[in-house]
Amino acid sequence: MKHFRKLIGTVLILSILFLTACLPKVNVRTITPMTAKISNYETILIYVSTLVPDSTEQVSQLEAYIIKYIDQKGIFKNIVPYSKEPTESTDLRLYAKILELRKGGFVTAAFTYPYMRLEVILIDVKTGKNIGVFEFLRTSGQRTTEGIIMDVSERIAKLMAENY
Repeated sequence: MKHFRKLIGTVLILSILFLTACLPKVNVRTITPMTAKISNYETILIYVSTLVPDSTEQVSQLEAYIIKYIDQKGIFKNIVPYSKEPTESTDLRLYAKILELRKGGFVTAAFTYPYMRLEVILIDVKTGKNIGVFEFLRTSGQRTTEGIIMDVSERIAKLMAENY
């Protein structure tokens, strides 16, 4: 009976460790703290680029998910994607640049975790000055490349809502 309890305890602890290792973790490093409230802006332009070769699909996904999650927060009257060749002016620009990306799928995620490192710069269009610079690092957890893009995009939207 003692061995059975010990075994159950060990299995329970290992299960908890395994599950917490699989949770998405998006670390945010503030490079330049926010100097203005997001509530000062009504419209935003989203521009996504990459330093990583062969990642145009991920650029499109990142743009789409950033727009989706920011839109869900309801903090802007208008969100303009740069990829649609915008004609209207905006108050704020969000520049997101993929600095590092390790792709993964359901099979590869079991052996090599995908990760992403992304720089985000927020620029006040009127002054031309940045109002905040952040680095997002998504590590750990068994997700696909699209999954890590979703996690980072959601964290970007959350950061903007926190500074509203």
